[in-house]
Amino acid sequence: NSNDITGTGDINITGTATATSYEGDGSNLTGIGVVLQVVQDTFTSTFLTTSQTNVDTGLAVTITPRSTSSKILIMAKVDMAWDNAAAKCFIDLTRGDTPIFIGDTSGNKQQATSAFYLATGCYTGLATSVVYEDSPATTSATTYKIRMRRADPQGTVGLNRGIDGWTDSSTFANSASSIIAMEISG
Repeated sequence: NSNDITGTGDINITGTATATSYEGDGSNLTGIGVVLQVVQDTFTSTFLTTSQTNVDTGLAVTITPRSTSSKILIMAKVDMAWDNAAAKCFIDLTRGDTPIFIGDTSGNKQQATSAFYLATGCYTGLATSVVYEDSPATTSATTYKIRMRRADPQGTVGLNRGIDGWTDSSTFANSASSIIAMEISG
């Protein structure tokens, strides 16, 4: 109809104008960040490890950027859990297997994206969020992962056990984790 704007080039509007929608993939828009694509992975089963070095949890998302200038916004909700023998649980956000969003080095402390500690032993689970904007500068398929390790020399850590999820009881639950990658035009 007569209210539609189509074609290419600059648009100059004087007076009063109202825009209600835009149809297209946003690839021709410049000067503003436009979401070009969204990819999500959910992880609803449980993952357990006794490793003191990073291992894949199964929570991962792969995105193929349309432009080398694109930014990738990563958002994740991760339910970390550990048993009463492991008081520390660490996760890293990685591109491939390389950590990309971790704390600075400081003495003997480990670097991590997120870490949980308990002063006393108990079965527990806690949710953490990860929000990070990456600039991979590639148009190749890129995988972002949540990797996990325990810090203590004993015990088990994992995903999606919920509060006291090691106990098989109807008063406890297994939970869910997710990771989303959004490509934003540069």
